Order: sequence, then structure tokens, then C-alpha cells
Amino acid sequence: MTKNSHDFLEINSKKREKYMKKLILFMVAIWNAIVFAQNLSPETAVELTMEKNLSERIEKMLEPLVGKTIVSVNLELKYPTGNMKFYGTELNLAESLPGIPVSKSAAAIPAGDEGALENQIRIISQKVSIHLNKRTGKKKIAFIKENLPKWIHLDPTRGDELTLEKDLSYTNSKLIVYAVIIFFMLLFLINFRAGIRFLAVSLRNINIKGFDKALHIKGGIGGSGGGGIANANLQFSQEKPLPVEIVQKEEEDAKDKKLNFHFVENLSLSNFSKLIAGESNEDIAFLIANLSPEYVQKYITQYPLDSKIVIRSMLNVMQRSKAEIEELRDRLYEKYESLFEEERYTFDGKKALIKIINSLPSKNSEELYREIHSLNPRMAENIRINIFLIEDILKLDNDVIKAIIKSIHHNLLVTFLASTEDKIREKFMINLTKRAALILEEDIELLGNLSQDEKEKAIDEMLATIRMILKYI
Repeated sequence: MTKNSHDFLEINSKKREKYMKKLILFMVAIWNAIVFAQNLSPETAVELTMEKNLSERIEKMLEPLVGKTIVSVNLELKYPTGNMKFYGTELNLAESLPGIPVSKSAAAIPAGDEGALENQIRIISQKVSIHLNKRTGKKKIAFIKENLPKWIHLDPTRGDELTLEKDLSYTNSKLIVYAVIIFFMLLFLINFRAGIRFLAVSLRNINIKGFDKALHIKGGIGGSGGGGIANANLQFSQEKPLPVEIVQKEEEDAKDKKLNFHFVENLSLSNFSKLIAGESNEDIAFLIANLSPEYVQKYITQYPLDSKIVIRSMLNVMQRSKAEIEELRDRLYEKYESLFEEERYTFDGKKALIKIINSLPSKNSEELYREIHSLNPRMAENIRINIFLIEDILKLDNDVIKAIIKSIHHNLLVTFLASTEDKIREKFMINLTKRAALILEEDIELLGNLSQDEKEKAIDEMLATIRMILKYI
């Protein structure tokens, strides 16, 4: 055998010895754990259970104050001595055989000579160690030191100890979740912003004019030639990959206006009839075909005989060149300008006066109505039914008054009744319950004397409110 082979065998033997030692120690540890578990005395079990229960109770008491804690308890117990009284039975699994069950006592309690319970388990001393979060404040620690001994009956004279240590580091799970959400939101915003920048650079590289104005392309869409951009001109250059420039053509817009006949709709039907006088039926038919249906309907309704001739011409196929259309428009536009100068506008003066009166304050609306009555009594009588003055409150039905009371604010009603005349106040009072009327009278008395401006303001506000409720305005 060579020297190298001898060294190799020696190394392998040392490794085997090392592994065997570890295996023996591991087996010994397992054996001790098994023996300890089997030989666990009832006293030890009772002690461990009491320590566990006490530590869990302390942790629950402290959790609302300082959060999660770790509590370790070491109890020194005094067990009962003397006679034991056994009671109850249970199956002894360790000594039972198949088909031959063996029973044992379920429990035992100490008993005196007369059978009374005595010599129960007593706590000789208890040592409590509490591990707190590192962030726990001094005030909370002082509070625990002061009150916990009272809660669990710690007595330093018998050797009880309480130890507080700040050595835990808990992290709030909610804060972690919020931090993760914020992180991903920031990541999304960064990526989104980078994408927008990339898009902007790409669009600038192809030279699209107007990108700074949110890519808004001016000009009409569609046209007589089918689809496409009718009012834009695309110019191509070979300097860069297909740079495109969009230019609006205002000249074409001006040309399209020369083919538009909608200006004639500004004329009344009588002046429209004058406008088309002397024109051929074919030209009139072409003109009407280019007007709005509403305007044509009015014309046909007012001039049924003339329209029949025009309708016959419209049944035929109408063809006009662009030059002919422009010539017809120019000729009609010259006549239109002269007729438009003579156009007379009418308005309904009665409706305007009704609207003005119903929008004025109480005093001004009465003065304006009296002025109208003095100038034109008949007209004043005609518009009287459509206006509402403060005195008209007395003419309202009781049901309407009740509805008004329910619709307005209490403070406005109090101020108004304190400002208005007695007849109107009585009109409201009789439509209230006795209790509501008493409360209202008390509030009016507490309001005291009002200035003239305050009274007028309350009356005007109430009048405007009633007008809106009754839909006069």
C-alpha cells in the first residue's frame, strides 16, 4: 500500500468518527426528549399550564396599550400534602392490551380527615418578564410598572419580580402595504411619463405641425369627393422619413361660402317672396332645395299656390355648374342686402312688460303697473292676470297659502309677517295650527322693531319667492 493510499484511508476514518459522534449526540438528545415527555410529572404539567395561562392573560391586557408583547412567567408553586381523594375513571392506554382494557383514576384532589378540600396548590412567588417594542414610550412603561402588579397581584415582599425590556422590533403591516402600493403607483407614473415623452419625441420626429395644441387638426372632414380631409393640404418632404405638415386652407372656405344660400333665411317670408320675384322656377327650386326644411315649411304654408309651381320644377333633375351657382348667389345677395335694410323687427311689448313687472321689487312693480294703467288702462287690465303684486296674496286660496308656508324658510316667514300689513299677516295666521301660530307670534315679538330697509327687503324676498313658487317668473 502506498503512502497516498494510507493517508486517504486515515482521512476517511477520521471523517467517519466525526459523523458517528454527531449521530450519537443527536440520538441521545432525542432519547432525552422522549424520556422527559414520558416522565413529565403532574406537578410540572400544572406549573407549565399556569405559567402559559398567566403569560397569555398579561399579553392580552397589554395589547391595547403597547401592542404585541412577549411575556414569560416563572412560577414557584406549593403543592398539597396529605391524603388524596381519587375520583372518576378513564382508559389507561399505556397498560391496556387488545381485548383487555385497563382503567385508571381520572383525577385526584387533596382531602382532610372529614373529606373537606384543603392544602390546594398555592403560588409561592412569580417572576414576570415582559418584552416590549423598542418604540414604547416612557409614560407607558411607567403606567405598566404602576398598575400591572395590582392586576396580577405581584408582591415584592414574597419575592415576586417584574422585568420590562424594550428589545422587540415589530413593523406595522398596514404601513408595509401602503408603502408597496405607493411604490407601484410611483413606478407606474414614471413609466407612463416616459411613454408620453417617447410618443412626443416620435411625433416631433415626423414633424406634425400643431402637436403643441393637443394634436387638434383644423379643417372639415369629408367633402364632395367621398372621404378624407377636404380643407387641409398635405405637403410631403424627402428630408426625413415622411414628415407631414397640416396647413389650413382658408381660401377654400371663402369659396364654399359662395355656394351657400342660407343668408336668405334672415329675411321674413314676405321679403323672401320679394327676393325670388322675377327669378325662374328652376332657380327658385334650386334655392329652396338648399334652404333648411323649417324655413321651407313656413314658406309653403304661407304661399301654397306659388310653392306648387316650384315643387313641380323640383321634381325634375336640377343641374347647375359652379359658375351658374355663383352667379345666382351673387344676384340674390345683391337683392338680399337691399331687402335686409328694409327688414322690420317686431317684439311683443306686453310680454316684455309682464316680465319686467314680475322681476321688480314690490314697491317698484306697483309703481310701474300704475303708470301703465294711467297710460293705457285697457292694456293694464289685459296684463293684470299675468303679473303678481304683494296685494295678490289676499286673493290666494288657503291651500296655496299652506303650500307657501311649507316651502319657505321659517326665518323669512317671521321677518315678512313682522314687516307686512295686518291683513296679509292674518291671511297666513289662519292657515297655521294654534301651536304653530303661537310660536310664530313669539318669534315676531322676539324679533323687535325692524328698520324700513329691513322691512322692504323681507317683503321683496317673500314676493320673489311666491312668484317663483307660483311660476310667475
